[in-house]
Amino acid sequence: MITVTTTLDAVKWIKRERLEAEFRDGIIDQDHVIPLLKDLHPGKGKDLKE
Repeated sequence: MITVTTTLDAVKWIKRERLEAEFRDGIIDQDHVIPLLKDLHPGKGKDLKE
């Protein structure tokens, strides 16, 4: 399990794991996350068992 303590740590982890493609416009923050599920904001939860 990874514990992220700062935004800088999170950005370093995202780059190390090569996850930059999951963000719009190359901006790594919650507002630029590309959602995996249509019409669901990345900050919202959803039960995937539906």
